[in-house]
Amino acid sequence: MKSQFLANMSHEIRTPMNGILGMTELALDTDLTSEQREYLRFAKASGESLLTILNDILDFSKIEAGKLAVERIPFRLRDTLTETIKTLSFRAHQKNLELLYHAADQVPEQAVGDPRGCAR
Repeated sequence: MKSQFLANMSHEIRTPMNGILGMTELALDTDLTSEQREYLRFAKASGESLLTILNDILDFSKIEAGKLAVERIPFRLRDTLTETIKTLSFRAHQKNLELLYHAADQVPEQAVGDPRGCAR
């Protein structure tokens, strides 16, 4: 029952969030000031982060039901790290903090796994 509730709530929240992200994309395709464009990019990144959390909730319910499939595909690890840091940097900026990261030379360019899972 809990898994079904989580799946339903996740779906009910994802639907309007996808609408918000879609409208944000449309707004980004219009003439904007650089400040407006920056705000919309942050809104888009925040919305995508929220969708990731919602997908995590849905995955949790799938794990409990024994129905979670983990992908094993090649992806660019550094790109995934960069996107994760961008999302976190907005919150840091709000607190007047600067968030920096450095990927050591040993960090591979490519990895094999579930890139969606890595971004969470």
